[in-house]
Amino acid sequence: MISLQIAEGKENDAALQASLKLQEELKSLSGQKELLGYTLIRTALLQQNLKQKQEEKESLEKWNLFTKEFPNEAAKVASLFQVGQFSLGDYVKMRQIQN
Repeated sequence: MISLQIAEGKENDAALQASLKLQEELKSLSGQKELLGYTLIRTALLQQNLKQKQEEKESLEKWNLFTKEFPNEAAKVASLFQVGQFSLGDYVKMRQIQN
């Protein structure tokens, strides 16, 4: 649904939907930790695109907490975002400096 909203140009609706989805996932982590981590990063990227700096900062802070609480799952998610020598960790640090 979120991807469809983005495709239809409804980025603000997608950001709201992603935030609500994140809250739901935080409540029920049973076996879906990787999905939660992926959703955190996806939400931060959407917020960056929408220039929602404070919300993006909060999502990245939640990602940092996620990496400490669930390091194995975070490593799996991070591997999906590796581009050459540029890692997800590098990206998060860069965005936190820019915000």
